[in-house]
Amino acid sequence: MNIVIIGRPNTGKSTLFNRLIGRRRAITDPTAGVTRDLVTEPWILAGNKVFLTDSGGVKLEKTGIDRLVSEKSLSLPDKADAIIFLMDCKEVTPEDEMLIKTLRPYSDKVLLAVNKIDDPSREELVWNFFQYGYQRVVGISASHGRGIDDLEETLIGMLGLDDLSAEEVPLDEEGLGAEEAFDSDSEVSDDDFFTDDDFSSREEADFSGNYTAADGVSDAFEDAENGGKEREKKPESSSLRIKIAVLGKPNTGKSTLVNLLTGEDLSIVSPVAGTTRDVIKGSFSYKNIDFEVLDTAGIRRKSKVEEDIEYYSVNRAIKTIDEADVILLMVDAVEGLSEQDKKIAGLIVRRGKGVLIVLNKIDLLKGIGNEQNAIEDRVRFLFPILNFAPIQFISAKKMKNIDKMLDTVILVNSELKKRVETGALNSALSRWGEQYQPPRGSVGHFKVYYGTQISTQPVRFLFFINRKKDFPDIYVQYLKNCIRRDLGFSHIPVEVDLRERERSVSNHKLGQNAKVPSKDLSDELSGGKQAAKSAHQVKTGGRAEGKKGSVTVAGKPKRTGGKAKAKAAPKKMGAHAKAKAIERFKENKRAKKS
Repeated sequence: MNIVIIGRPNTGKSTLFNRLIGRRRAITDPTAGVTRDLVTEPWILAGNKVFLTDSGGVKLEKTGIDRLVSEKSLSLPDKADAIIFLMDCKEVTPEDEMLIKTLRPYSDKVLLAVNKIDDPSREELVWNFFQYGYQRVVGISASHGRGIDDLEETLIGMLGLDDLSAEEVPLDEEGLGAEEAFDSDSEVSDDDFFTDDDFSSREEADFSGNYTAADGVSDAFEDAENGGKEREKKPESSSLRIKIAVLGKPNTGKSTLVNLLTGEDLSIVSPVAGTTRDVIKGSFSYKNIDFEVLDTAGIRRKSKVEEDIEYYSVNRAIKTIDEADVILLMVDAVEGLSEQDKKIAGLIVRRGKGVLIVLNKIDLLKGIGNEQNAIEDRVRFLFPILNFAPIQFISAKKMKNIDKMLDTVILVNSELKKRVETGALNSALSRWGEQYQPPRGSVGHFKVYYGTQISTQPVRFLFFINRKKDFPDIYVQYLKNCIRRDLGFSHIPVEVDLRERERSVSNHKLGQNAKVPSKDLSDELSGGKQAAKSAHQVKTGGRAEGKKGSVTVAGKPKRTGGKAKAKAAPKKMGAHAKAKAIERFKENKRAKKS
């Protein structure tokens, strides 16, 4: 079941859309014409799953982007099972009158919703809208939630749905109920990105890779030996699903690529930078693998973001990094890399996501020999943070190298899900240590004892060391490089965590794993040392060494005329004596309990 919301600009369509699905999915702003692309989300209506679509405002002016937005919105009635025609109770404009006539042939599936009935004093205004001849008219307030129940009951009757809400209370994808999710703040924190001073249908496309367009719309120690075993590779099948997000600066061809992959005109394509505002979702299939693709708004520097609309667009674009498995970082091959691309790359790496650098618009290159090799070398030089990321040259407009790009996405995704057996990791760690030992610190050599892989997606390893303070970063980077080179993670970011290995008093001599149970045992173990010290003092007549060049006898200092005598080292306790001390401690403890 598909339900669409249609109306002129600034009647509250996106606010109603967010209210119904229970979260802030579409951008809302008092500025007219904020929504441009179609935004579709699943909606639970009385326990029934339907799809709700928010559309851009229809205008009489048919020029530029406004023409594209209006055409896309007016194409919806033919595909919809129900239409929510949204009007403003305070005024009727020429755009409203045009839509009244346009939707007349679809009157059997039109619900006229009169919005902005924010208080009881405006309820009488609803009667004025019955004159337009539509059978179903409901007064609502999308921002305050008034009349939403009446709207839903009317839709249930129109679609002939059974009320299943009593059987199951649905939750949204974040586990929140509709009202709770709508009231919660789902925006990305300002610190996530703004922290620097700068801040047509292609159904006939053939990628020679069995491509088919689809409808667009640890615990670190959990059994280290078993949990660390490499999982069997699953055969490629339709059960495997990869979610990719397309990010980059404005006007790099992101929407063109998404439309090409899905085989539909999901996103409006325009030479005007910043055309896309909302996150547009689509899906397709390639080599029997299902893909979900997210088209995002172009991300500009903070200093150039002046409107609230673009601010929210950028925040939603950044949020897709957490939602996706693999990120396609789109770069204009002609313009080359920019500082903004580096900042976006930093966000991706910090989140441990797979990333593919996609250099688009190769059809505009000059065609000089080795031109692409020179561009790739420059990217590697200016982009050290992504020295592991694959680079792919494509032309979304000319449909070049799309199959190679998707093959690389599959490769990156498989590495993100790979798990290394703990034994194999530590065997490799031994070899790495022989090739390059950890450097020496101020108090001795650093040591890496063993490690284990603690997570996939993101791929993270934990290594146990003797001393964490001042552990050299260069050796951590060495471990990362070795992991990528030898363990099959050459195309993805790898994170390494360090932890000091805890040691007990008895470990050093006896090799026991148990920690010292209490201070009493430590006192018991040190008893031999205290006795040896007392015996030494008795033997020397109670003398104690003083400062350099003198000794103290009977409390009076006496010059020796030379170097001070070395302080006698206390007698060390042997392993046998230590074992006896531990046994005495256990016997005393049992005696106290009895």
